[in-house]
Amino acid sequence: MPETKFIFNRLEKEAEDTVARILDVVQKKPYPDQNTTVLASFVHALFQTNIKEEPKQEKKPEPQKPAMSAVMQMKPLPPPPNYMPKPTMPAIQMPPAMMPVPETGLLAKETTLLPATMDKPFAKPKEEEYTIKTFGTEVKVMQKPDESGKPTYKLIEPEINEKVMKLTKEYIEDDFEKDYNLLDNKEYMNKKIEKACKKSDVVFNEGYANVVLYYLKRDLLGFRRIDALMYDNSITAIYCDGLNKPVTVDIKNVGKTQTNIVFTDAVDLNALLYKIARASNSKLSDSKPVLDTEFQGYKIQAVLGIGGMSSKLIIRK
Repeated sequence: MPETKFIFNRLEKEAEDTVARILDVVQKKPYPDQNTTVLASFVHALFQTNIKEEPKQEKKPEPQKPAMSAVMQMKPLPPPPNYMPKPTMPAIQMPPAMMPVPETGLLAKETTLLPATMDKPFAKPKEEEYTIKTFGTEVKVMQKPDESGKPTYKLIEPEINEKVMKLTKEYIEDDFEKDYNLLDNKEYMNKKIEKACKKSDVVFNEGYANVVLYYLKRDLLGFRRIDALMYDNSITAIYCDGLNKPVTVDIKNVGKTQTNIVFTDAVDLNALLYKIARASNSKLSDSKPVLDTEFQGYKIQAVLGIGGMSSKLIIRK
């Protein structure tokens, strides 16, 4: 029996030496070496050796980025401050390139007001008439309630022949692109206006030439159809919700009021937006259709109509 005990002792000793050599090899080669990994698995399976493995760090999921909205919206405007009258604003000094004149709707004539939904309560309006002088011409303003008692704002500009305007713009287009000050060259302008009048069977005289000059300066140097609104100190904000919709205004102590001014042509409205962008050194294009800028103390936001949608504009004084 002592011999048998000796044999078992010797075999046990050899097994312990073998395990010690294997562990020594494992400790010399760090994980995750392929050889040491296989060797460690072998030790675990056959000899049930407790080999400490480095704890695996759980991979934290990366935070997901919020999906971009498919609809681009205008940044909401802050509420207007307490209105304080200020001096008349000078005309824009950076005219755009000549734009084609729309066939219809050059003059905001006295038309029946389209129905509109007023989203703000308003005070009971009073009838009021006054004039605004812009580019040397007086235009008449009438504020009065309609049949339902809602306030209205009617701008009455001088009458003009649309064909005369279109032809005059065509005659001065090339020279105007070189020097927009030529609108003050009375001799030059009278010749061009008289030529347009003869071709349109309209009687030419000094008074009519001044009316044509008013519209030329309004469209080429000013804010086009809404130019007179920019000079009215009773107005604190101007809203254009798109084509064929009456422009609305916020009037001090009255509220949101519908006007008789309507943009009926996309060229006319977009020309205004591009002009404001140039004058304020801002970029506006199909790839960047949102305009958010300030110009001469006015907060201006607009969206250029693309994909069949109409352009929109908000101006706060």
